[in-house]
Parts: sequence; C-alpha cells; structure tokens
Amino acid sequence: MAGPLNWTSEALDDIDAIAEFIARDSPRHARRIIEALFELGDVIEVHPFAGRVVPEVGRTSLRERFLYSYRVILRNSC
Repeated sequence: MAGPLNWTSEALDDIDAIAEFIARDSPRHARRIIEALFELGDVIEVHPFAGRVVPEVGRTSLRERFLYSYRVILRNSC
C-alpha cells in the first residue's frame, strides 16, 4: 500500500455538493455515486500512479482519474 489518502476539505465539500445535486432527482443514485467516489479513493491509496498525468499541468506528481463525468485530481507526495 502506498499510504493513506487524505481528502482535502475542498474535495469533501465538492462531494457533498455533488450528492445534494444528484439527490434532488434520485437519493439512491446519489448514494451510489458517492460510494463509487470513495471506492475510487480506496483504489488510489493502493495505486497512486495509476491515473494519467494532468495534461494542463504536466507534473508526474499530479494525476487524474475519472468517474462518470467527474474528474478526481490527486497529488502524490512520493
């Protein structure tokens, strides 16, 4: 395991906003999306370099993963 994933407060606020937005139409779907985001976090903990380098930045320490239409950007401290 590479190390624990630390969600920023901004990321958690964004996740809350995503959940609230989706829940207006479907609370069940909102739960599924949020669970999938946190499951992606579990995968990132184990494989922190599995995502692609963020194209507009070009630094190998910044990676991105996608879940549906959401882009998750992570910074590796390794």
